[in-house]
Amino acid sequence: MKKRILFPSLIVCLALFGCQQKDTTNDQVDTQAQQNSEPTPPSGIKHSKLGIMAIESYAQAELQTLLDSEFANTYTALPLLNVQYLRRDDQGLYLYSSSLRFKENSSGQILGCDQSEISWNIDTNDIGIGLQGSCFNAVDDQTEYSGDHSSQTIPKESPIKISLEPNPAHNFMSILKIQSVVDEVTVQDVHLNRGNCPLYAKMNSPRKVTFGNWISVDANCNKNKIIEVTISTDQGDWIFKP
Repeated sequence: MKKRILFPSLIVCLALFGCQQKDTTNDQVDTQAQQNSEPTPPSGIKHSKLGIMAIESYAQAELQTLLDSEFANTYTALPLLNVQYLRRDDQGLYLYSSSLRFKENSSGQILGCDQSEISWNIDTNDIGIGLQGSCFNAVDDQTEYSGDHSSQTIPKESPIKISLEPNPAHNFMSILKIQSVVDEVTVQDVHLNRGNCPLYAKMNSPRKVTFGNWISVDANCNKNKIIEVTISTDQGDWIFKP
C-alpha cells in the first residue's frame, strides 16, 4: 500500500521539477533578451542612431587626424560609407562597421577597406577608428568616389552656432537660438539631452536660415540642465556640448 502511494508522488515531484527547470530556462532567455535589447529614449531616436549621426559628422575628421599622424600631407580622408550598428561591447562602447575611403594626394587614387570597426563613446562622444594595413589598397570602383562625390562631403565646420538663454517668463524653461554662419542652411530637427529635455513645440517642418539670422526653439527645461544639443541640417548632423 505504501508503494502505491509513493510511486504517484514521485511522478508528481518529477513533473514539478520539470516545470521549474522549464521556467528557469525561460527566465534566462528573457534576461538575455533584455540585455541585448536597446531602450528607446523619449525622442524616439535610439542611442545607436545617435552614434551613426556622430560618426557621419566627425569620423571623417578623426580619420584625417589618424592619417596625418602617420603620413603627414599624404592622404585626404573621404566621408565614411555604409555605417551600420553592430553591438555594444562590455565597456559600454557602441560598435559599428563602415567602409573607410581616403585619397592618395600624389596619384589621386582612392584607397580604403570595407567592414572596418568603429567605436563610439556615448559619454564623451569620442570616435575610435582602427586603420588596418589592408585599408591601403586601391578600391575596385574608383569612379564611385571621385568627381561629384567629393562635392557631397559634409563640411568640417558646423554651418550653425547655438546659444542658450533663460526664458524670462518661466525659469524652468529655456530658449535655444540657432544661427546660420553660412549663406543658407536648413534646420530639420532638434534634440536636447538626447530627447530627455523635450521641446515646447516639436518642429513639424524644416526651417531655412540665412547667414546671420537665427531661429528660436523653446525647451521645457532650465538652460543649466542642458548638456547636449543635437541638430540635424541639410549639411549634416551636429552635436554641441554647451
